[in-house]
Amino acid sequence: MPDHAHLVMEGKADDSDLRHFVKMAKQRSAYELWKLHRRRDVWQEGFHDWVIRPDQSIMDVIFYVLNNPVRAGLVDRWDKYPFSRTLYPLV
Repeated sequence: MPDHAHLVMEGKADDSDLRHFVKMAKQRSAYELWKLHRRRDVWQEGFHDWVIRPDQSIMDVIFYVLNNPVRAGLVDRWDKYPFSRTLYPLV
């Protein structure tokens, strides 16, 4: 999406820390964007997380994320959105 990012993440260890991951991802990407575009207003504070329950299909969640550009009217199929193409071989 042009104004936000969606990620599907899985913690692999008991001490996996989503908050730390998000903090570091925002910090590092903001630094790189500062170097390229001299912008400081990259990320808003906080984030929204959605815990996938055992009765939910991970593929359903992935397709929900992939179809966000379709619901926003940016494309008519998810695989036409340029930033979704990198996932195409996975689904």
